[in-house]
Amino acid sequence: MTNAEYYSEYANLRHKLAKLTLQQRKQLLSVYETAAQQAGEVLKTSLTRGLSQLTSNRWAEIESQLKSSAQVIADYTDTAVKSTLSTGLGYVADIDTEYITSAVNNVGARITGLNAMY
Repeated sequence: MTNAEYYSEYANLRHKLAKLTLQQRKQLLSVYETAAQQAGEVLKTSLTRGLSQLTSNRWAEIESQLKSSAQVIADYTDTAVKSTLSTGLGYVADIDTEYITSAVNNVGARITGLNAMY
């Protein structure tokens, strides 16, 4: 792999990472929307039953639903961030591994354990 090819791979990597980030943003937005709908349903069902004054029990249910929705968002965000970072770092490792292996092969040497390093 030449230097030009190496830099070209990194340019392609930027596009891959941008797509990956956009995918995660769309999925996270979907999680937010679902959580908001679930929390909204608790309010809607309370108000459509003619409960203009919410009892402390209904407020507790609303609070519980909001906390549950927040936890779903937090859990998904944690998983998504870890997955995106892992995928992105894998892309970087692939490029660097190929570059180093190519350089080593060009001088007639051998290298072992490079994949394990990444």
